[in-house]
Formats: sequence, C-alpha cells, structure tokens
Amino acid sequence: MRILILEDVANQRLEPLVDQLWSAIVGASDRTPSAKPASSSAGLVAGEEGKCNYLTVPEELQPKEALRWLHSTLKDDGLYDGVLASSNAASLVASYLLLRNWCGLDGFTPFRFAVFFSGSLSLTLLKSLGVFVSPAALDLAAEVENRRNQGLGPLAAHVSKRRRAMYDSDDCFGLDLNRIPLFLKFRIPTVHVWGWNDPAFPLSIHLAGLCDAYLKKTHEFDRWDDIIQELKTKQGLYELLGSCAHRRKWPGQDKEEPEAAPDVNAEMLETFETFLGELKSL
Repeated sequence: MRILILEDVANQRLEPLVDQLWSAIVGASDRTPSAKPASSSAGLVAGEEGKCNYLTVPEELQPKEALRWLHSTLKDDGLYDGVLASSNAASLVASYLLLRNWCGLDGFTPFRFAVFFSGSLSLTLLKSLGVFVSPAALDLAAEVENRRNQGLGPLAAHVSKRRRAMYDSDDCFGLDLNRIPLFLKFRIPTVHVWGWNDPAFPLSIHLAGLCDAYLKKTHEFDRWDDIIQELKTKQGLYELLGSCAHRRKWPGQDKEEPEAAPDVNAEMLETFETFLGELKSL
C-alpha cells in the first residue's frame, strides 16, 4: 500500500493526523507507523503495510506550475494506491485528474482511490475544456470564496439546499452535471469531507458530483475537532477511509500494485505533458 498525503504549506491540518489516517486506511490500528514526517515539506511514514508519503505543495507556485510540479512528483515517485488531499491541494489533485481524463488517460490513473478534504472543482478549468458552466455556478463560486476569505459563515440558503444539491444533477449549486461528458468523470473510489459551516462547502459538492455515484461517499462535519475524535475512536470517517481503500479492489478497480508508468502509455503521457505546457487558463 502506497499513500500520498498532500497539503498546502498554509493549511496543514492533516499532518498531525498522519498516523491515524494511515491506520484507518491500512486497517491495522495495532501496528501504527514508527516514524513521523521529517519536516513540513516532505516526510515518509513506513510500516509493515507499506508507506505513506506526506508532501506540501510549494506555496510560490501558480496553478499551472503546481500541476506541472505534481506531474513531475508522480513521475519520480511512481504511482500510488491512494491520495488524501485537503483544501487547495485537493483542488490541485482534482484538476490533475480532470486533465488526465481529458487527454485520454482516464484508464491509467496515478491513484486507485482519493479522499478530498474541503476540496473543490476548478470551474474555470472545466469551462476551458469546453464544458458548459452556467454564470450562476461561476457567481456562486466567487461568492463563497469571498465569504471564506472574509471569515464569514455559509449562506443560510446554501445550508438549507445542501442535501438536495447533492442529488440534483441538473442543478448542483448552479452546475449542470448532466452536461459534463462521462469521460471526464472520476471512476475511482472517493470520499469527500467538508464542514457544513465552511462557506465554500458548495464547491466540495461540485467536486463530489464529478465522481462516480456508486464509488463515492460523503462525510460532513461540524468542527474539525469532530474529525480528530472520529479518527481516535475509529468511527465515522475512520471507517469510511478503510472502506474507500478496500473498494479499490472491487471488480474493475483491482489492477496490479502501482509501479512506474508502463511504456504503452508513453505517447499519451507525452500528449498530456504537451497539454500542460499549452494550458493557458485555470
């Protein structure tokens, strides 16, 4: 089992929880890793069950540069069984997977499952790929990001609509999921975690809408302390993480253990790298 945990330098909520997250995923709570991450920028947790690599996205990178950085990192490290990412790092992973699907690499994913903490979907990127994104969805994204930056809470209208939006493919907070081509959607097991008191939680629901309905789970919390407690007591999110990792072995997901990229995909990877270089907007 090889796991990547990815965060922003300015938002490292997962770093103190690496042991618990690793334990939940490998299902071996009695054999916790012996080593903590060596630093805030990179670290390795190793145990009998495999290894967990903790990285932070260099803060000086612009979105397109961050995508290149992630691509280069994965080329150097090889493939991972799963990724856990939070906030902007989660959005980076989502954008990366979206672009790979666009380039025809959806059958060759660098991750066999993904867990997004307060993740979001770049509507600007989605629009640049030719997908219809309504002005209402773009306005909502700008509004909730502005509220988050100002330290404000969520709009009451968003809170009351959140349950319906999760199952309304025609109007998922302004985004028409039915107009997103199937080949762009993520067909790997996913877990989407967000706080309902985060004003930008509608963006996490956008991202969840892009994922296979049969392979995704969602988890909503009130305070971050609730997440810490669930991991300690091995309930709630703890159980979801183990279940998500297990689903990577379901029929259609049970591929060989991750290794370096096979040569048969060299041409596709070259196309993807060219696309990254030519991408103008995110």
